[in-house]
Amino acid sequence: MDLNLSPEAQKKLDHVKSFMHKEILPREEEFFKKLHSKEDKWVVLPEMEEMKKKAKGQGLWNLFLEEDEKGPAKSCDYAPPAEAMGHSFLAPEVFNCNAPDTGNME
Repeated sequence: MDLNLSPEAQKKLDHVKSFMHKEILPREEEFFKKLHSKEDKWVVLPEMEEMKKKAKGQGLWNLFLEEDEKGPAKSCDYAPPAEAMGHSFLAPEVFNCNAPDTGNME
């Protein structure tokens, strides 16, 4: 059984990791400091909306859906980006792959 990623899936994973290292991980500490300084902890910070807009603009949105069909992605193609996103509390929301929106409920 070949468990290697398809070239397309590997490209997507590399893109997710690159985006995380450039846009998300360097901002996490400051993001949470700012969030925890707010009286309302459920406020959506402008920084989150900015990261979401960048992710969506780069095609890193709803990664659990296939690009062409907008149907569920193959588990073997979605699992590696989902694992990478698990290294950040912010990443699933930035990529719109956070519960309950993610395809894991199907």
